[in-house]
Amino acid sequence: MAKYLIISLLLFLVTSVSQAKQPYHIQLGDQIHISLPGEASFNKDFTVSSDGAINLPEIGAVKVAGHSEHQLAILLRDSLSPVFRNMIGFKVFVAKKQLLISVMGYVKKPGKIFLPVPANIQMALQAAGGIRNGAQLDKLQLRRGKISTVFN
Repeated sequence: MAKYLIISLLLFLVTSVSQAKQPYHIQLGDQIHISLPGEASFNKDFTVSSDGAINLPEIGAVKVAGHSEHQLAILLRDSLSPVFRNMIGFKVFVAKKQLLISVMGYVKKPGKIFLPVPANIQMALQAAGGIRNGAQLDKLQLRRGKISTVFN
């Protein structure tokens, strides 16, 4: 029995360590800071929209969701270098990790909202102005893609 417990603990530790080393991937709602010296229109934060893109001056929309910060830097450098000759000092990083979510139903202000990472359902309901009279709290749903979880 002790062998199984030790093996289980080792598997848990190995899984935890491997998950901790995985790089962060850009998601909807994140704020990406781009620094390009000499270009005032770039020395600011850009929010990842609901379609997974950021809209850059002189370039347009660039899909960034799902990329690691390292992949993001390469993608943006490749996108910007044909337009801007001097890329010396170019830097890009995730300035703020946040979630872009939609809150629907019997809340006071339904719609898309930004929440800090990590966030929970209570924070989402509060950001949406709270629940309205008549809301059925026994049928609260959390949807992620095609997966729906009902809370009772």
